[in-house]
Amino acid sequence: MQNSTILERHNYRRQFYNSLIFWAIGNTFTATALVIYLMNLIGFYSGTFISLIFAGNFVASVFRMALPSLLKSIKSRKTICINGYIYHIVALAVMFLAAIYLPEEDNLTAFIIIVLWITACIFENIAYLAYVSWNQALFPRKTIGRFFSRREKWRLLGEVIGIIIFVLVFKLGPFLFPGDVFPKSINFGLHAGFGFAGLFFIGKTIYILHKIPDVHFQMESLSHNNLSTVFRRLSRPFFCPKFWPILVYSGLFSFFMQLEQVTQNRFICYLTSTSMFIILVPQVQKLIIKAGQLACAPWVGYWIDRIGSLSVMAISQFLSAFAMLFYIYVKPGYCWFLVLAGFIWISYVGLNVALIKMQLEYSTDHDETPWFAAYSLIGGISGVIGVLLGGQLYDFYQTIPNFYQVVFTYSFWIRIALTLPLIVALIVYKFSKNTSKIQENAD
Repeated sequence: MQNSTILERHNYRRQFYNSLIFWAIGNTFTATALVIYLMNLIGFYSGTFISLIFAGNFVASVFRMALPSLLKSIKSRKTICINGYIYHIVALAVMFLAAIYLPEEDNLTAFIIIVLWITACIFENIAYLAYVSWNQALFPRKTIGRFFSRREKWRLLGEVIGIIIFVLVFKLGPFLFPGDVFPKSINFGLHAGFGFAGLFFIGKTIYILHKIPDVHFQMESLSHNNLSTVFRRLSRPFFCPKFWPILVYSGLFSFFMQLEQVTQNRFICYLTSTSMFIILVPQVQKLIIKAGQLACAPWVGYWIDRIGSLSVMAISQFLSAFAMLFYIYVKPGYCWFLVLAGFIWISYVGLNVALIKMQLEYSTDHDETPWFAAYSLIGGISGVIGVLLGGQLYDFYQTIPNFYQVVFTYSFWIRIALTLPLIVALIVYKFSKNTSKIQENAD
């Protein structure tokens, strides 16, 4: 690919963008299917059970550490990416079939659904990391921020399309079926419909990716692929002092955000008992977030290349904290007030776009996968611990006075404080960079 013409490289990039739209729609539909199914199966009343579902992605992210070893033996980002997404589709298909044919309201059914969901997440995480490593080779590093901002723009467009379709389907509910809820049989039909439609769109992503040429990097000989070599490659980020503040941020961010996740998702049920609102309010909020991020992504990419990824991440982290004020002051019966928090959370686009560029900046060669994997490992383990503790927190303490306001007040100040590791990382990174320049001039 490195010998391709400018036109060919442009076409490859466009195909990557097209694949992102289909992947985002498919991912939105499959997640929607899981939500509809769980709403019918357990009603979302058990904090511990909900935490297991949210833990799926974080458990899976730990397995990103396997990618550097896979690249040593396979040496093809494309092969790992496409095969990972194929196995992801298979696991999801089995999960949806199990949800249709296994007995309802059965603990074994719930356990099988969770195991299949986590399995699907594992394959998706490995495929996604290979995908990022593969397509970043199309761009020079000096403009990689703008590439990832455009990539984020197309991903968000797909999510917006998926969410709009979801909201429109559920807005038809009161007209087709008077009352607050769909009949249970219709809900399960929607679960299957969204699920298999999602698989179709993810399959379309695989078809597009299959047509894009592979990228091969120069790597060590396979004869040196022993345990000590693999360990040295994987452990490099952990022995890099300037990367330590980033690992601290990854761990603290994942832990505290997931600690409140179950409470935040149950909060809508505290504000209203109308199941239509319980489903639609989070989706409308998400639509505002994604649409806003879609508009801001190109602008954010420009500023990442100008002032640096860590600066943009720190600003985004600080601004996003103020969305919690809407959760603190909203009153029962005014659940739509939470939609306004979505306008603040648009600022998360800075974190989403800058995060990948930031990890590439710490990698001095083309072997960037250990840095992605290390960040995911710390974040994944911390996220699993946080979400499981969050489920217990909700189940045991939800009856105390002003439980939600206490949790969200602490969350507001913690989100503000999470800016500090990023500021430290920025100072350490600039100091290290200046020191390197002084040494080069001295030599």
